[in-house]
Amino acid sequence: MENQGFNLSTIKNSGNKVAEEGVEYITITDGNGGKLKIMNLEHEMYAPREGIVELVPLKIARGLNNAIRHQNEVRFGAITDRATGWIIGIPIPGYKKDKSIGFEIMVVNSAEFLDLSIPKQRLKWICIKNGPFMKDSPNFVPSSKTVYLAVDREKQANEFKINRRVRRKASEIAESLVGEELNDMAIALGFDPKIYSSEGLWMEVVKFAENENKVNGKTGGQRFMEVYESDTRLELIVLKRALSVGILTDTPKDGIAYNGVSLGFSELEAINYLKGHQNTLVSIDTQSKQKQSGSTQAFEKTAPPVIKDEKDLIIERQNREMEEMMKKLSIINEQVLETKSEAEVNELDPKLVPLYKEGKRLGLKVHLIARYDDVDTRVQKIQAEIDKKMAASKN
Repeated sequence: MENQGFNLSTIKNSGNKVAEEGVEYITITDGNGGKLKIMNLEHEMYAPREGIVELVPLKIARGLNNAIRHQNEVRFGAITDRATGWIIGIPIPGYKKDKSIGFEIMVVNSAEFLDLSIPKQRLKWICIKNGPFMKDSPNFVPSSKTVYLAVDREKQANEFKINRRVRRKASEIAESLVGEELNDMAIALGFDPKIYSSEGLWMEVVKFAENENKVNGKTGGQRFMEVYESDTRLELIVLKRALSVGILTDTPKDGIAYNGVSLGFSELEAINYLKGHQNTLVSIDTQSKQKQSGSTQAFEKTAPPVIKDEKDLIIERQNREMEEMMKKLSIINEQVLETKSEAEVNELDPKLVPLYKEGKRLGLKVHLIARYDDVDTRVQKIQAEIDKKMAASKN
């Protein structure tokens, strides 16, 4: 058999990308001059070069006393990939009598282990995992009498090790949370502190961190650490708390809005807005904390909301939109919102106002400094950071 090298320009069915010549497939010529497009099994993209893969049949035929009635076995040579039209198989050197290309026959027994560090077994694994009887194969045939599942033991072990470390770290952090930090983390994870006692809330957060069940492919520990280590954790907490107490509103027309001004039409957009506008963030944070604190005791006696039908909601929305159109003679821009937010901060925490302004001028994230301390302690610590920043700028 003459190998003609890599000479393809097939466009994949999955998109407009032209497969790279000499990388994803090769072209070989048979004895009649016909060209065959064959997946380049030698390339790194199709399988790692180390690890053990176990092939396990999903169903085993059993008879009396649960004895195995017969061994599972499947055989195939080359197959045609549905997406690309390429042939997947291991060519046999030389030609058959009709001068066509022959391919090695793959045989898979009841259970089989493939060592990917052995080149021949790696090639076999690439063919098998793209074959018609492999679950999750792109070329799987549902009518296959025997269906196999691949178990990557090394990958499982590595994932177990990583998940175990993440779970331990998340659990340790969750167990250490108390007071406002516990409440804030609970809010970020989707819990409402108002409906739990302190111990009950702590228990729910710890259980979340230790939950091994996956949501969107991630365990509770992984999701906990994503939130805890996020550089927008504060903004997320403020956003969710403010929405829960009504300081922020979320409507189809304006998205997430504050004082009639939209911060964004998604949670991510609103978080990014708050991250770039410290005065607005502090104003919303302070107001939502005060409102949450004032409503906690009355929560249990609060009457259930009145459930309105669809007609009522449509009329209300139409009236609201008409009122807004009459009132909004000009567009409220960011400067208006920033000015209003700064005034609210001045009213709520007058001791902090000059420090916020000076810190903002120096590029400090003042709203993050000692946010869990009382006002006097925050004043001291923020002033210390400002002094440090100014001293550094002089050197």
